[in-house]
Amino acid sequence: TKAPSAQHELVAKWRAKVRTYESQWRDRVTPRPPASPAPPTDELLEQARGKENPRPARKALHALAKRTDPRIRALGLALLAEPGDPNHDMAIDLLTRNGGKQDYPELIRALLASTADHLHGLGMDYRGFSKAHPSRAAVPGLLHLYEHGPCTFCRTGIVRRLLRLSSLPAT
Repeated sequence: TKAPSAQHELVAKWRAKVRTYESQWRDRVTPRPPASPAPPTDELLEQARGKENPRPARKALHALAKRTDPRIRALGLALLAEPGDPNHDMAIDLLTRNGGKQDYPELIRALLASTADHLHGLGMDYRGFSKAHPSRAAVPGLLHLYEHGPCTFCRTGIVRRLLRLSSLPAT
């Protein structure tokens, strides 16, 4: 082991380094993110509707999912009504920030009509929607996902959502 004076020297050097780092970062200004993203442009909305070219449309949908606007809600509901659309799974993402409790009947209808292949993706988005808009109106969709969803990990999340909504069935 080192002598006590050598240990004290190491501690003093360490403290000096810490003071140097603190002084470097103390006065640094970090940019703040904007309060909310800019409203969507008509061009972005048109690109998101592009069925003939789904890849750019998907990128536009991801950008729109982070914004709020009534036109985005209308686009989400239109996508939800078209299960054959290649970007159908993005509908609930669009509605999470732009929809509300009034959209649960449409969402549940889409869950009941979805194929087993699409149920998992829609189910994950539905869980996110039910977290953003807690309501007992979400319970039928959550129960459908619990009974028909292919993922046991998702079932755990569904049970947690049902517990938070105080709607876990007795049996």
